[in-house]
Amino acid sequence: MPLPEILKGWIRKPNLGLSGRLLILTILFATIAEILIYIPALSYYRRALLNDRISAAHIAALVMDVSSGKQLSPENEMEVLHGVGVKYLAFERNGVRNLLAEGTINPHISKVVDLRDSSWNEMLYGALDDLWGGKSGSSRIIGNAPGMSSVEIIIERRPLQRELIAFSKIFLGYSIFTSLVTAGLLYWALQWIIVAPVLRLSRSITHFAQSPEDTTRIIKISGRGDEIGLAEDALEKMERSLAEELRKKRHLAELGLAVSKINHELRNIFTTAQLLADRLENVPDDLVQRTVPRLVSVLDRAIAFCEATLAFGRVQEEEPKREVFPVLDILNDSEELAGFPTGKEIRISIDVAKDIVVDADREQLTRVIANIMRNSFQALSEANVSQKEIKIMAAKAAQATSITIEDNGVGVPEIIRKNLFKPFQSSKAGQAKNAGSGLGLAIAAEIIELHGGSIVLNEVEQGASFTITIPFRADFLKV
Repeated sequence: MPLPEILKGWIRKPNLGLSGRLLILTILFATIAEILIYIPALSYYRRALLNDRISAAHIAALVMDVSSGKQLSPENEMEVLHGVGVKYLAFERNGVRNLLAEGTINPHISKVVDLRDSSWNEMLYGALDDLWGGKSGSSRIIGNAPGMSSVEIIIERRPLQRELIAFSKIFLGYSIFTSLVTAGLLYWALQWIIVAPVLRLSRSITHFAQSPEDTTRIIKISGRGDEIGLAEDALEKMERSLAEELRKKRHLAELGLAVSKINHELRNIFTTAQLLADRLENVPDDLVQRTVPRLVSVLDRAIAFCEATLAFGRVQEEEPKREVFPVLDILNDSEELAGFPTGKEIRISIDVAKDIVVDADREQLTRVIANIMRNSFQALSEANVSQKEIKIMAAKAAQATSITIEDNGVGVPEIIRKNLFKPFQSSKAGQAKNAGSGLGLAIAAEIIELHGGSIVLNEVEQGASFTITIPFRADFLKV
């Protein structure tokens, strides 16, 4: 299989991440670079070895030439040749070729190397040939020397091969070390500069795709000025635009929901206003002074809701104006909160510590709790229990605050639990006379979703239990 096809197979492996592919390619390219460096280095090292032999032979030739008046013994000549590492030594000077010494020569001369006129490709090929094919035979080496036209020696190829192998081992060790260090540094640099930001973008896209309408899942830009920063800016704008468009399209697709929602909210708000107005007729002045501001507040909410609906032509929840405040602030007037009278028939039990705070839009969270409590009142109106009760509890964790509202009423039928938080799905399945339009829990779920939280129906033996969880913003957690 060709190398490009092998590389494609590695790169396309599903279980090989971007970091793994980058590491493989880095090591591969570093290895290729070392190979490209190794062959010329081997050639230059071989040339240096041969030049060293020529230089040593030149010195020996000078010594023997000086001593030419005195005949050297064969033993001395062999000792000089052995010290130089050659079997044959001759030089040419002034057009005269002189044989200074001759030892035991291998008659098989397998290679001739002329260092005076050798091209770079001949030296490359010769180095590889001596490394892989230099096990036997001798080489004839011809080179220049000061004061001489040429110096000629004959050497065995096996010692030269051993030196080239030793050089290759040293170069291999150095190359492995260099490749690993280079690959590691390059991998770390690319991981930090490119891979990690790309993975962050990928995780952000996946996280946002799980709930595109949740604005808390939009990527937080890092402020980088490079291409990654531009990609983050583009992704942030795209996600924000997409979240807004999805919300708009959902509301446009539910035109009937808009009308029903107006009716639902106005009916509950004016029920509360009617309750307070009725009380004004038979109470002392003290109670009037306490009740009138609440009546005005409820009417203001109704007016503001109608104006917003008429202005936009549709109902759309605004972005939460979040603040951190005690949960008890919106539970002090639990009776007026839901718009139903309590007393002996229905008792509200609040088990919330004063120091438990929530990070939410005060008005929107009030509407959520009011909608759930209205469902509880409706369920308790059908319940056959000695003491009808609504319990409100709250707990604060490190990252979020949870509020639980439960009652001992008739509960939620199993058939509608799957679509409980969708529009027009009444929690009483339309069986009760006072069942609403099925929008209360849908409105509550939408508001909590805008906060990045969740609302769930808990499993209880009797009645219904809802838990609202709202996470704290990152800025608040850093304080």
